[in-house]
Amino acid sequence: MKIYRGTRRDGVIQVTVDDRPLALPPAHGGGAETLGGRVFEWGYEGGGPYQLSLAILADHFDDSIKANEHYRSFCESVVSQLDDSWQLTSSQIDGALEGVVRVDMTFEDLLRKLRGAR
Repeated sequence: MKIYRGTRRDGVIQVTVDDRPLALPPAHGGGAETLGGRVFEWGYEGGGPYQLSLAILADHFDDSIKANEHYRSFCESVVSQLDDSWQLTSSQIDGALEGVVRVDMTFEDLLRKLRGAR
């Protein structure tokens, strides 16, 4: 089981998996620093948290395509809720993704369909 950890101290962010630095998937920079010197962030929804979600899931699944399908919902439900110092295990990640259904429409489109409007 893998263990993902993140810390934020004095403006310095460190994210590891099994005590080694977590990198972005190769198609997304391979660990290069972006977003104003920081690749990863958490505690809200946005660019840095989405990058972190994608990196965690790409490592967890060992599949960047599958990670790309789930990173937004993972960010919304997990990464946006993390504190300055956190830890996630593989089983916690699986549990967070359990029951997630991907819907290829906007919330407004879904409401229109439910109401019977076209």
